[in-house]
Amino acid sequence: RCVQETGVHGGCDYFPLDIDYFYYNSYVDPQSKNKKANSGAYIFRPDGEKKVYSETLFVDVTIGSVGVVITTYKKDLVSSIIIYNNDPFRLEVHTHLYEINVEDLKGKEVVLNVKTKIQNGKEFFTDDNGLVVLRRELNKREGWEPNITEPVSANYYPIHSAISIVDQKIDKRLIVMNDRSQGGSSLTEGEIEVMIHRRTLADDNEGVDEPLDERDPVTQKGIEVQTSHYILVVDASDQQMRQRRQQMQTDNPLYSVIISRRENGVQQQLGQEQLSKLNALEIFKNLGQQLNPLTSITIRYYYKNEVVARLTNLNDKEEVVYELESLLNKTMFGKVLGDANTDGLSWEEMSLNLSLIHISEPTRQAEISYAVFCLKKKKIPLCMSDLYIII
Repeated sequence: RCVQETGVHGGCDYFPLDIDYFYYNSYVDPQSKNKKANSGAYIFRPDGEKKVYSETLFVDVTIGSVGVVITTYKKDLVSSIIIYNNDPFRLEVHTHLYEINVEDLKGKEVVLNVKTKIQNGKEFFTDDNGLVVLRRELNKREGWEPNITEPVSANYYPIHSAISIVDQKIDKRLIVMNDRSQGGSSLTEGEIEVMIHRRTLADDNEGVDEPLDERDPVTQKGIEVQTSHYILVVDASDQQMRQRRQQMQTDNPLYSVIISRRENGVQQQLGQEQLSKLNALEIFKNLGQQLNPLTSITIRYYYKNEVVARLTNLNDKEEVVYELESLLNKTMFGKVLGDANTDGLSWEEMSLNLSLIHISEPTRQAEISYAVFCLKKKKIPLCMSDLYIII
């Protein structure tokens, strides 16, 4: 497609990268004297350098009108990389890891590794609880000089949503985003690694009193893991905006919702009362239409007649201000509470029964923070306990 548009290969804008899987052997104290704690549930302590994980059996490439899917079948995992035609600098990497083989009596800790030609100069960035982005430097700590004796684990950091490296010379930023909290680092120039599965055979003596050896309750084999990562290549000056949009998409996926009601184990048709209560789901749509595109919203029923909403500003550059009154206006709550109301109260009467019972302080002094408010409706319950919502 690029050749057709430009006429020459040299006119294509491309960014070479290599995606593969490696593993560390888990450290175990050979003398069992706890001179060094074993690698386990609380401690990540590798024994030696990382090695290539699993033998490649074959690769399948599917080319369609929407994009390309590259599926790699390995002995111990299946990996699918999706590249979309309309967004070739965004990759989806979906990994299904089978049971980690420990027949050699060695624990293993598996990482996803992304290798590029970026020159990041030992600098990388991770997020703090999905919010503020923090600068990291290999073998460094801000304000003090550490004595690094374990260069791998000492440079691992929590990754709640993203880890990135930047090359200012070529104005490129590589971002690896995950679908759950994991650990990771940039231990080698131009590379990012993220821990995706662990299985150890020794307890780390930190309180769990058992090795990190989770097993399937049916087969009693080591558990299998499915995980997704999103790889973005953006301009260094992007200021994480592309990252935040992907974070919004990952944290707020589209759901198919099937709703039913059961009485004495028998599925029943929803009556008018249940359908009225179902309108409470409109709270998501109505509130979302009023919010900034980079404001994340989480709403849930707290307890019977209480609703909790959390707003998170994911914009790294701009402050977002909302007036509470405008958020809680008739457009958002009036129809919801009115339809669920069996007492025939007007909006004005209902608003008297709504009270703001809690606003949290910002979690940190930074550009990104969140607030939580809870609405307590004194007379009209919004309990949906008689509905089964399956997502």
